[in-house]
Amino acid sequence: MRHAAWRLRASRLVLTLVLAAGCKRAPQEAPPAAPEAASAVHADSVIEYRNTALGFGVTLPRSWRGFSVRDSSWSGDSSGVTVAKGRKVVVVHPDATAEHPRQGIPILVFTTEQWNRLRADAWHIGAAPI
Repeated sequence: MRHAAWRLRASRLVLTLVLAAGCKRAPQEAPPAAPEAASAVHADSVIEYRNTALGFGVTLPRSWRGFSVRDSSWSGDSSGVTVAKGRKVVVVHPDATAEHPRQGIPILVFTTEQWNRLRADAWHIGAAPI
């Protein structure tokens, strides 16, 4: 039962990130990392990161002024075998350093087919094996 509750929380987090990134039809494999148009809109109390290529934005507190964005990747596993891969965009706090790391904001990008297969429990994403 505890495992099911953890999976439900993890699924909700992934769903939130996908909804934030926008879900649009794409090919089976997520697009390769490429330079894209991104901008930071500064207001008095918040900063917004906008990724126009992927069609999403993230509102950040003022303390994130000077943030950076790192392109990475995710992989989905089934029985210890990687069965899906995709793009991950990480918004990095401006004070993060190797000596004093800070948790960034990972945003996983899925194709519609990948998302449907993940929801059907065909494979999983996570730090802990299932």
